[in-house]
Amino acid sequence: AEGEARRGLGSMNASNMKSKLRNVSSTMAESAPSSYASEDTSTDFATNFITKMRDSLVPDKSTFSKDQDLQSLTEKLKQEGLSGDYISAIKQVVNNESGSDWTIKENHNYSPAKAVNMFSALKGMSTSDVAALRDRGADAFFEKVYGAESATGKALGNINSGDGAKYAGRSYIQLTGRSNYEKYAGITGHAIDENPDLLTTNHQVAMDVTAAYLKDRLTNTGNPLKDVNKAVTGSFLRRPT
Repeated sequence: AEGEARRGLGSMNASNMKSKLRNVSSTMAESAPSSYASEDTSTDFATNFITKMRDSLVPDKSTFSKDQDLQSLTEKLKQEGLSGDYISAIKQVVNNESGSDWTIKENHNYSPAKAVNMFSALKGMSTSDVAALRDRGADAFFEKVYGAESATGKALGNINSGDGAKYAGRSYIQLTGRSNYEKYAGITGHAIDENPDLLTTNHQVAMDVTAAYLKDRLTNTGNPLKDVNKAVTGSFLRRPT
């Protein structure tokens, strides 16, 4: 029924749109799960039904604040034995990496000059070519800079076509690369290697993976900020130099 609604709207004019939506709404109401049942048979039902279905599949950001997110992450880090100055340093690095937003995926919209400076795979490319690559979208961009044929991609453990895009940076620490996704899937039991977007759609997964990564990678030299920065930005050449 949802597909029918999408196909039909394209050919409707203003006079028959309301009638068409009533018919679609009635059909959807009859087949809707009980949790979405409604006595409303108005033209808004189809929109409301689709919105509820969509919202059940994505995180409701309105229920989280960055302060709440970081407090939850702090408690998780404490459970892993981290405390004091190291938690403060982790919060600072997390803010630098993702703006403390666990739902964020790495952004590819760099200026051409900045992109060339950041990514070794773009060295020698003209700014116009880099701009054209960027404008092709995130998948094309990350496949170029992190793909299996690039030096950075190889260091990240990307071995298959599509790995560069599939395993681009996500969540608190912008975890990047097949090797990292596979390793911390194994440690946490969360299948982020098969479904990387779990990191940006499931808060518990994001916290568990971040805590496991930091517990695994941190070395204590007595300089918390330096140690955390090294753990987050140095492993598997997670960021190009």
